[in-house]
Amino acid sequence: MVQFPDSDNGSMSDSSDTSTLTEEEWRQTAAKLQKKLRKHNRAQKRGDETTIKSLEREIGELMRRLAQGHSDPAVRAEWARRADEFDKVSEVDKQNILLDIGKGLGIIVASPFILAGGVLYGAGLLTQGLGNLLTGGMMGKVFK
Repeated sequence: MVQFPDSDNGSMSDSSDTSTLTEEEWRQTAAKLQKKLRKHNRAQKRGDETTIKSLEREIGELMRRLAQGHSDPAVRAEWARRADEFDKVSEVDKQNILLDIGKGLGIIVASPFILAGGVLYGAGLLTQGLGNLLTGGMMGKVFK
């Protein structure tokens, strides 16, 4: 289970009152962060400084939510470190940090689909193998 601060106004609070999030809700927050990173990249290409500053604030808040919203202390510490580092570095270094975070989030968001695909592929191979066993190898000849 993932812990997340209960907040009515959307900002992070230091209260001890927390609500439990599922892994799926944590992944949704990670997906929101990934969308903000894409928006930041587009704003960077346009040179829209106002949007960039606003998105950087939102990105920092989402990183802190990910840190506070996870049940694993190591993950909480890593996301908190990333958020602190992101707040302290220069604009050029922020780009490098955002690229690394974006890659990691892509892996986190895509991993369930990759695993499901592997399971389906394995089930297909099992079915084909059973068919070959039952037909004496005729299925292999039919599909070739």
